[in-house]
This record gives sequence, C-alpha cells and structure tokens, in this order.
Amino acid sequence: MKFSLSLCLSFFFFTQIAFAQFSVSGQITDSAGSPLDFANVLLLNAADSIFIDGTTTLTEGRFDLNPAAAGDYLLRVEMLGFDTYYSDVFTLNSDTAAKDFAAIILTEGGIELATVNVTAEKPVFEQRIDRTVVNVENTITSAGLSALEILERSPGVLVNRQGGISMLGKNGVNVMINGRLNYMPQDALTDFLAGLSADNIVSIELITTPPAEFDAEGNAGYINIILKNNPDDGFNVNYSLAAGYGRGALANGNVNFNLRKNKINLFGGYGYSYDARPEFSDQTRRTGLGDDFFAAYLRKDRNPVRNNQNGRLGLDYQIDDKTTVGVLVSGYINRRDMEEESFISFRPATAPDTIITSDNIEQNYWKHLQTNLNFNRRFQNGTLNIDLDRLLCDNRNPVDYDRDFALADGDFLFNEQLRSRKYSPFSINVANADYTFSAFKTGKLSTGVKAVLSEFENEISADRDGTILPQYTDRSDLSEKVFAAYAQLDRPLSEKITAKVGLRYEYSDTRLLSDTEGTTVDRAFSALFPSLFLQYRPDETQQLNLSYSRRINRLSFSNMAGFAVFLDPRTLFAGNARLQPALADAVQVGYRFKTVNVQVQYTQEDSTIVLFQNRYDPATGITTIVPDNLQKSQLLTASVAFPLRVKKWWNMRLFGQFSYTEAVTAEENLTYTVSQANFFLNGSQTFTLPADYSIELSGFYRSGNVNGNIIVRPMGVLNFGVQKKLKNNARLSFNISDVFNSLRAMVETDIPAENFFAERQFDFSQRTFTLSYSSSFGNSKVKAARKRDSGGEERQRVN
Repeated sequence: MKFSLSLCLSFFFFTQIAFAQFSVSGQITDSAGSPLDFANVLLLNAADSIFIDGTTTLTEGRFDLNPAAAGDYLLRVEMLGFDTYYSDVFTLNSDTAAKDFAAIILTEGGIELATVNVTAEKPVFEQRIDRTVVNVENTITSAGLSALEILERSPGVLVNRQGGISMLGKNGVNVMINGRLNYMPQDALTDFLAGLSADNIVSIELITTPPAEFDAEGNAGYINIILKNNPDDGFNVNYSLAAGYGRGALANGNVNFNLRKNKINLFGGYGYSYDARPEFSDQTRRTGLGDDFFAAYLRKDRNPVRNNQNGRLGLDYQIDDKTTVGVLVSGYINRRDMEEESFISFRPATAPDTIITSDNIEQNYWKHLQTNLNFNRRFQNGTLNIDLDRLLCDNRNPVDYDRDFALADGDFLFNEQLRSRKYSPFSINVANADYTFSAFKTGKLSTGVKAVLSEFENEISADRDGTILPQYTDRSDLSEKVFAAYAQLDRPLSEKITAKVGLRYEYSDTRLLSDTEGTTVDRAFSALFPSLFLQYRPDETQQLNLSYSRRINRLSFSNMAGFAVFLDPRTLFAGNARLQPALADAVQVGYRFKTVNVQVQYTQEDSTIVLFQNRYDPATGITTIVPDNLQKSQLLTASVAFPLRVKKWWNMRLFGQFSYTEAVTAEENLTYTVSQANFFLNGSQTFTLPADYSIELSGFYRSGNVNGNIIVRPMGVLNFGVQKKLKNNARLSFNISDVFNSLRAMVETDIPAENFFAERQFDFSQRTFTLSYSSSFGNSKVKAARKRDSGGEERQRVN
C-alpha cells in the first residue's frame, strides 16, 4: 500500500510539471440568465472560418474545447430559437493557453422552423482521442430493429446471443446506456438489448482503451449506447412504433418525454417489445475410442416468446444557478417463455443405439430496479458530482424436461421427468464522487472515489422423477467489496500534441460460500491501472493517436456460482468457481487523414477468461461446457474505416479489420498453443432518391476465429431498407434484415489427445420484414434532462 501511494504521488508530480494544454471553455445562457443545454458550440479558424473543433453544451450550459494547436480562433454558438453568436477573434499560444467565456448570452429569435428546414449530417464514424463514435440515428436499415441487432452490425463488435458481447476479438465488454453502465448478467443484458428499440438510439461509442475515470473492469473496454434525450426546448414527446415478421411476429413501441418548467425538469420514457421468432440449433459430438467410443447428435427447435418492458422516470431540481439535485428511477421486466422440442440420437460402441425425444419448457424471468440520487455543484474553477445508487435484481429460471427413451427401431424404453431450478436475487450499492477543475493555468484535473458493495444469492436444484440430484443442487452466497480512486490530467506537450494521463487504484475483496463445498472463493486483490493518451495534429487534415491502458476482467457472479442447463443426458452448461481474474495491457495507435481512420491495437492478457469451453470427463462420459481461464493470450488487430461519396446521391461507409490471435490453453494433461488470423468487413450503401425517399444496403462478413478451444466458423449478413421522410420530422421505414437468412453461428472443438470432437450450429436470426414509424410532437421550448453517469459499472458483473 505504501508503494502504491508513493507511485501515485510520483505520477502526479511528474504530470504537473510536464504537461500543458490549450483550452476554450465557458457557459451559454439566455437573456434571463438561464443556462442553455445542448447549444452547438463551434471553434473556427479566424482566417477562413474552417471548422476546428465542436461540442454541445451539457449540464448547466457548460462547454469545454481543447484545440491541439496555437492560432487565431473565433467561436460560433447556434441554437434553434436564438440568434447565432460570433465571438471576437482571440489567440491561443504559449503565453495565453486558455480562453474562458464567463457568460455568452444568446438572444431569442433565430431561424423559424416553419419556413426553413435545416439539415445537418453527422459523419458515420468520428474518431476522438479515446473512442470511436458510430452515428446510427436515422440509419434506414436500423429502423424497427433492436439495440442488440445494431451492435451486431457495429464495426469490430461480435454478439454471441448465448455468451455475451466481444469487441476487437476480446471478451469483457461493459455496455453503458447514456454513460451509465448496466449492472446486469449477460443473459439478462442480451434480453434487455433485444427489447430496446434501435429507433431510440442516437449513436454508439466504442471505447477500446478507456481512460482512468472508467472502472478498470473489462478487457475489451466499453460500449456506450446514447439514447435520444429530447434536446429541443419545450414540452416534447418522441415516439416510435414497429411491427414485423420473421417466421414469427415481432413488435415494439417506445415513447420518451421531457418537461421543464422554471427550476423543475421532469423526464421519462417507456418501451415495450414482443418477439416470437423461432431459434434452431444442432450438435454433433464424438468421444473416446474402441469400447469407450460414443457419438451423439442433438437437434433443438426452440419457440421462445419474449415480452420485455423497460422504463425510467427522473426529476431534476435546480436549487440555484450552480447547484442541481436529482432523482432517477429506472428498471426493466424481461420475461422469456420457451417451448422446445429436442431430438437426441445416442450411438455407444457397446450398447444399442438410443433415440430420445424431449419436450422442454423453460421460463426465464428478470426483474431489475435502480434508484439514483444525484448532486451536482459547479464552482468557479470546477464541478463536483456525487451519485448514490441502489440496485435490486431478481432472476428465476425453471426448466422442465419431459423425455421419452426408445431404441433406434422405435421400441419404447421408458419416460423420464427432469427438472432444474435456479433462483438468483442480488443487490448492489454504489457511491461515487467526481471532482473536475482547472489546474496549472492550462490543464484540467479530474479526481474521484468509488465504493461498491454487492450481495448475491444463488440457489440451484435438479431432480429426476422426483429424486434429488445432489451434484446439481446447491446454495451459494457471494459478497464483494470494491473501492477505487483515480486522478486524470488533461494537458498538451506542445502546440500540436495533446495528452491525457491517468492512474486508477482498485481494491476488491470477494468471498463465495457454498452449502456443499464451503468457502470456494476468498480473494483480496489490489492493483494500479495506468492509462495514457497522446494526440498529434500536424494540421487540420491529419491526426495521430497513441493510447495505453491496463485492464482487468473480474469474474462474473453467476459464472462463479453453480448452475446447470442440460442439453442432453451427457452434456450440460455449468459455472466454474475456480475462475481467476485476468489482467491485460493494451496499446493502440490510430491515424486519421481527412475522413480515413486507421487503427492498430496490441493486447497481452494473462489468465484470459473464455466462455463455452468443452470439458470432457472420460470416467463419467459427461461433457460440461464451462467458462475457464487460458494461461495467456495475445491479440493484434488492424482496422480501417472511411466514408466515400461516389455521387451526390450515393454514399458508402466501409470498415475492415484484420486480427491475429495466439492463445496458450491447458487441457487435460496437455498445454498447447492455438493461433489464427481472421478478418471482418462491415459497410453500407445509401442512395438518396427524389421525393424524400432513400434506400440503404448494409451488411458484414466475418471470417473464422478462435476462442480458447473453440473454432468459430465464418458468417455474414446482408440487410436492405427503404425510408420516406414525412412532415414534422416523421419517418416511415421498411427493411429486410438478414436477406439471405445467412446469420448462423457455427463452432467446433477438436482435441485429438483427449479423443474429443464437438460441432455446433446456432440459428438465432431469421429473415425479418419490419415496418417502422417514428415522429415527435410538442412545444420546442424546454431544455433536455441532464445526462448523469450513475451506478453503471457493476451490473455487468452479475453476468
């Protein structure tokens, strides 16, 4: 601990001496002195008005810009309903590195929306110093889809509907909604995103090397989904409706509102989705030799019905022009009811072939409630933000198996009734405080502390024909405490080089107690997590980024605790209490020339956590599919992304990624190295037609890749959409997802030394036809709700 403290002090002493940064900041208000959120602030070159940098005002009308080079600039501020503001020309150089606009007052007037239509197109890709932004709002082929389907189409993102989300070939992704991380298990997160309409999404931020203010959890980084938040003034409502069919019906509806009067801001939203599209899977498995040889074939036809609801309701009260307090309540109810028909064929070497037909009924219910209290105080030289969060979650997952056993010639043998039960309630309490202030004349220093207390219960049971199966019956309790502190400094090294350096310290204490095995986990862990970002801008057409960060993949709660999901009498999914946390170091280099972005990232990780590893026990003949640790892994990725305007009416967006993975894994009595190169292509074609029509084609192709002892086969998809813009900013869209019904996941495990082979195919996506309508109404004179980052990062841990 003394060493860590000394290192922290040395680190901050160095950063205070070494760095300096250009800064332009201020506050935007109306003539009455009320702050204006979501005003557009543009920094322009004074000589020719070329765009240099830009942002929108957020909490209390504040803005901060960090130009990379010295020069003469002017500021332009725009907001609907107000006259455009231009500042006088000002100079930034080594003597005057900061410009603070104490109060910019906008005069009411401006452009009348009834007479002038203003169209602003965002680039599909935006490269910032620490993240890539994918702007998906109003993308034609996203209309009526879910957030999960949008992530499947995002560059570098891989969605496994049974095993979570990965990015740039790495597991351990944290998913945030409006900067607030979701503390939910992966299967609940998958259902939640499947029920969240894409019509409600503005953009997706891909943060592959997170800075110090983010938790160190998650090797792959963060995906931040930005939802619509009614940025216009006035009482405002936006809504969307969609319906479709893909071998089963689907529908969703969403509504969001925002109302501000005097010092009170009331906001909220509600979404509902229904999805009855079927799923299919099959598996071939061979084990052993000679008399121990065993072969099995499994086919599953699943008919799930998902009913998902999510909502939020918040209230902000402005005590004075510098202080705001707020409360936010959000939650979801995800209910999946599934009927499944299974056909299983067993071919043992020394016994007759057996056929098993099984009618299964599974229910998976998730309930989640989160409350947040927020305090925000703006001082003359900084901002203090405090959040208190309480999260309650409940999961019930009963499964009933009705199995008939028969010989291959059809002679009936016997019937078996198998039941499994899983009940997992948990609670998470989070407290964090962040303070950001100007430091050393030209810099910005951010500091913060955080505490998380988690309690998790897990009860599982299984019985066959009323007889308890003790090996699949247990109760476990997990408690975890996490404490963290960080500091981060933003300043440049020179007129063209900008730096962001940070250091985070985390301490965790995790205990897992099982009724059957006693204390299975008793682990205390502490570490320092440095991060560094450098940006070099020789001119306005080029930008070079360099970043480094250390990350940790902690163990998801339910992967550590026990559970049992049976595929057949000899194959099941289970947890793994022996999992160890994984530490990773990642270095990334990015280069932008005009609109072309190129990135290269190298990651080295110890004790890499991988899902769905096949573990075969020759003594029992049971194959258990579990999460497990590799010894280590290395990953190198290189990507390029750029838009291309072929004609005025024809625009293209292209993304390509090459990856090379090398992993060292330990199987039974054998350690071996697996390596593989693969590539990923993602793109869209947009055609603008007369009469406000437009057409879009989008899709991706992913070559094969490796995940521990699993080889993943290639896959690809093509989507089509057409859209009509209507009056009052309404849109009517029709799209076809997965036009060729080609989105299937195929995986294989082949371990000759253990005489084990397994091949599986999952078809969880169907060709789907969707019609979607979105619009808004209301006065355009009320400011939007604040964006608050509360709670966020622990829901993922419950996985």
